[in-house]
Amino acid sequence: MRGKLLVAVAAGVVAVLGGLAVNPATSQADWPGPLDWLRRYAWAAVGALSVLGVLLAAVTTWLQERTASAAGPPPPPVPEVPDWVVDRSERDVAVAAVCGRGTAVGITTALEGAGGFGKTVLAGAVCAHRRVRRRFRGRIHVVTMGRDVRGPVAVAAKVAEATRFITGDTATFDDPALAGAHLGRLLDARPRTLLVLDDVWEHEQLAPFLLGGHRCVRLVTTRIPGVLPHTARCVRVDEMSPAQARHVLTWELPPLPGDLVDALVRVTGRWALLLRLTNRLVKEQTDTGADAAAAARRVLSRLREGGPGAVDGEFRPPDMDSPARRSTAVRATVEAAVERLPEGGRERFVELAVFVEDEAVPLALVGALWRATAGLAEEDTRTLCGTLARLSLLTLAPDNGGTIALHDVLRDYLRGEVGDEAALAALHGTLVDAVAQDLPPAGPLAPSCPGPGTAWWETRQGYLLDHLIEHLVGAARTERALAVAGDLRWIEARLVQRGATAPWRDLTAVPTAEAAARARELGSVAHLLDLAAPVHAVANVLHSRLAPLPAWQAQVAARQRAADGPVLVNHWPLPDVPSPALLRTFIGHRGPVNAVALAPGGRWAASGGDDGKVRLWDPATGVCLRILDHNHYTYVGLEPTELVRPVTALAIAPSGRWLAAGGEDGMAVWDTTTGTRLGHHAGPVTSVAVAPDSRWLVTGDGGPRVHVWNASTGSRVNVLETGGPWVTAVAVTPDGRRVLAGGHDGVLRSWQPPDGSADGWLTPWPDPPLATERDGGSAGAGPASRIVSLAVGRDDRVAAVAADGRAWAWGATVDERPFPVDTDDARCLALAPDGRLVVGCGAGRVLVAERATGAVTRVLEGHVGRVNAVAAAPDGTWLVGAGDDGKVCLWDSGPETGAGSGQHRGSADAVAVEPGGRWAVTAGARGVSVRELATGVPVWSNTAPATHLAAAGDRFVVAHVNGVLGTARWGGDREDTGLLPPPSRPVPHRALALSPDGGRLAVVEADGTVRVCGVSSREPDTSFVAGAGRVTAVAFAPDASWLAWGGSHGAVHVSAGNGGDGGDDPWPRVGGVGARTEVHALAVAPDGSWLATADGRGSVQLWDVASGARTGVLDGHDGAVHALAAAPSGAWLASAGADGTLRVWRVPGGDPVTLVRVDGRLRSCAWGPDSRLLLAAGERGVYAYELRP
Repeated sequence: MRGKLLVAVAAGVVAVLGGLAVNPATSQADWPGPLDWLRRYAWAAVGALSVLGVLLAAVTTWLQERTASAAGPPPPPVPEVPDWVVDRSERDVAVAAVCGRGTAVGITTALEGAGGFGKTVLAGAVCAHRRVRRRFRGRIHVVTMGRDVRGPVAVAAKVAEATRFITGDTATFDDPALAGAHLGRLLDARPRTLLVLDDVWEHEQLAPFLLGGHRCVRLVTTRIPGVLPHTARCVRVDEMSPAQARHVLTWELPPLPGDLVDALVRVTGRWALLLRLTNRLVKEQTDTGADAAAAARRVLSRLREGGPGAVDGEFRPPDMDSPARRSTAVRATVEAAVERLPEGGRERFVELAVFVEDEAVPLALVGALWRATAGLAEEDTRTLCGTLARLSLLTLAPDNGGTIALHDVLRDYLRGEVGDEAALAALHGTLVDAVAQDLPPAGPLAPSCPGPGTAWWETRQGYLLDHLIEHLVGAARTERALAVAGDLRWIEARLVQRGATAPWRDLTAVPTAEAAARARELGSVAHLLDLAAPVHAVANVLHSRLAPLPAWQAQVAARQRAADGPVLVNHWPLPDVPSPALLRTFIGHRGPVNAVALAPGGRWAASGGDDGKVRLWDPATGVCLRILDHNHYTYVGLEPTELVRPVTALAIAPSGRWLAAGGEDGMAVWDTTTGTRLGHHAGPVTSVAVAPDSRWLVTGDGGPRVHVWNASTGSRVNVLETGGPWVTAVAVTPDGRRVLAGGHDGVLRSWQPPDGSADGWLTPWPDPPLATERDGGSAGAGPASRIVSLAVGRDDRVAAVAADGRAWAWGATVDERPFPVDTDDARCLALAPDGRLVVGCGAGRVLVAERATGAVTRVLEGHVGRVNAVAAAPDGTWLVGAGDDGKVCLWDSGPETGAGSGQHRGSADAVAVEPGGRWAVTAGARGVSVRELATGVPVWSNTAPATHLAAAGDRFVVAHVNGVLGTARWGGDREDTGLLPPPSRPVPHRALALSPDGGRLAVVEADGTVRVCGVSSREPDTSFVAGAGRVTAVAFAPDASWLAWGGSHGAVHVSAGNGGDGGDDPWPRVGGVGARTEVHALAVAPDGSWLATADGRGSVQLWDVASGARTGVLDGHDGAVHALAAAPSGAWLASAGADGTLRVWRVPGGDPVTLVRVDGRLRSCAWGPDSRLLLAAGERGVYAYELRP
């Protein structure tokens, strides 16, 4: 505030001086003192002061925007430090660290798995320190993780919770990386902030909180040092000093004999948790009037009897480095405290072992358990929990009706006290039965399905939704756990609560083969279920994708019959049913994916694409763990502008701690833990490989050399010359003894690092007799034989792909004659650990070939278009591929288990329906096909590629890629291409429309000319030039009296026909609507009262034709909307887009009704005459749905 005031005052002074300078600019009167400078240099002063004023105004605006962006909830109150907390030297070290220049500090023990040394309390003391409060001005926020915040969805929810608490922003994500990146961007716009991340157990929990936020300092508490970034400064928190321990032990107690205090300090091992428990135990007795010394001696005796030294018959101070002695010390201390509980209190405390540690457990669940085991009423439950909290045996919070949380150390103790597994299973069963009493019963969805017994999905307890399957499995009720986890009602509830990963995790938690199979099927479509849409719409997508799978059909049919509101039901078999081998599909890249690499052990995968992003994926869940931004940003005024730098090469260090990403604009090296860019160089990089010891890496730049880099310093240590040919691919042998480079001349070259001396290994491409000489030239030279992909196996076997689609593999040595892989469509390859070849092809397939013969044994499908990169898991159990369709697919590499059941495979660009409801026609790269509308069975087809369709009356019209227009009658068996004279050059049309009566045809040419002609009468065609910009959509009025058209210019124009009277302007413009973005699609209401437009940003807009006013905006699509269709009844509008969603809207209001999502972009849609059948065409084929109201 003070800074803005000073800037405002300065701007005012400048304005005054500038005003003064204007007067002498046109006057010769003298001015007194230093102000005469303004008179003598008047115009210079006007210019300088004007510039200064503009700059100050800009600074003022920037400060106002920064303040506005930093607005949010008020900072939380300063954490209060309990009086018993003692100053520790570790606090001063941590305070210095968070107030320094570092960005992350880890407070951790060096004892993996040990807890209770006071890390959380110490973090609170750091936050309350005066120096910390002054530096961060109260902007200190605490986020508690815990061992049970597991999985991407739970972590993303925790990040969203923190975002809301810190900034007030309510955006939610199912992807932790996206949630973390969003929080980081918000933190970037805020003043200096301290974020405390308490009790972190896994790297996946911490990683999203480390993204962005350059003004944010992170203070992490954890007992696992390995989760921390290597840049963090770790402060070891061990046992307290003797003086500190005595302070905690004697807090609020009367004076005790020194030897007694020392004895208690020794028996507790100076462990903060045990010291606090012992103090509360003695205080509990002294509050009743007991003598403090006597009470302390009784506690000491009790601890010695059950403590770590009891097993040896002679007391010795506990060794806190020994897990066994730590456990014994905890048991002795807790049991001494438990003795202070009322009758039955110990048993009730032990029963809490059934709950998850460090998780907020509702008191209602605790009450249900204790009501079942001991008949406790609600007030008794609350009283006992209060007693346990006073003894520091649990944490009690009043939130949401009251919750408790168990420290994991104490929960581990309770688990040991429960007894054997049978006793714990009985406890799980008791809890489940107790909770079930408060929920209605539920039968199976279908006679063939198992019944869940209870409507668990109706509970409002988030804890129960998250952990019910765990409790059922723990109770040895595996069949019931499968019945619940596999019930669509439960799956729908979990989708809404936690996203697509949650129901998959539930199924994987059930240890049966059937559950694993169900989880696999759900996982194969999970990427289509994460979308921002109403609950019923997400359920509709789920039902549509599972309906073709036998195990789910009965349940899907039952849920669709019971649906509350309109739903889209599959009418034809889906053309994109995934192959059983497809495990996961990762989506998120905007554009083609060019490179893929796997971390050691296959823990995560990395992909890089044309969008300039490197994404790290969890192979098990398909969730994006982190996004590394390879792009460059510049500022135009105050707004950042992204300069996209596509990623074309990727390599991960064998250590997994960093990766290198390269492209035409340079290479960057990233820390995979923190997302920090470690280094960068500006030269082009077309390929990259890392040495097995992670100490150096090599790159090819598309020129005649290979560069060798030091991974630690980023300096170039050598340049390996090819002698002329360009380097197109590089690799390093597993032993690090050779660097390989594939050249533009089709030759493999080898060097010996680090000196870079060539070892004479020059391997020419195979002789022509072994190759397919498609270009008639030599197979050993020329562009067709250049090496575009190179791989080296564990046994140093080499394989390569040539630019003409051939793939070859060498034997044990490259001196042997290579054998070809059985394909001529190869684009990339990798070698599996067992030597099998994994080949990505231009047609979207991935081939698996035998190592000895090159014979293809498996064909894996999932991509549309070219596959650009492939990789095999280190254990060989799964494969991954990346392609032009922007997807990363993961397949099981085991034996073939079947094939997808899609019926209409192959892309389609357009679809139309016969007005009588008997036929449908599709057009695409494979030609034109007419099908029965009821069954989808083809009636006739041709192979002439086409791009657009229009149907009305008794015929349809086809626009072919060569510019030829064809027409055919419904029920016929051929196409007439004599509708219009053939074009002078083969240029495809941009849009096509038939009048509703089929009498007139409108064609948009590539040059923007709109041609209109009669179809049946063959009347002379008329044409008009649409004007500046590209026309992309055209539509007739219902009575063909006017024509609407629009395109890149944004506006939609309406032209009225003059009946062909020969006037100068046969289609004069009579109106239009003011769409402000490029028009991708048009649809006109059946009564002509409104029209709809769609743009490339995902927006659909409704317009009143008479007034030109916009009447509605329909948002929901993520990306361009390619097609619109108004239902003949006028009640519905359908839209299809690049996001793969087909949406139905209620018109004219524009309310969303329902949607389905397919595995690929959609390009066209059309209604049947009854307004119930809805067809769509896209890159995976043709889809038909029935709209059931």
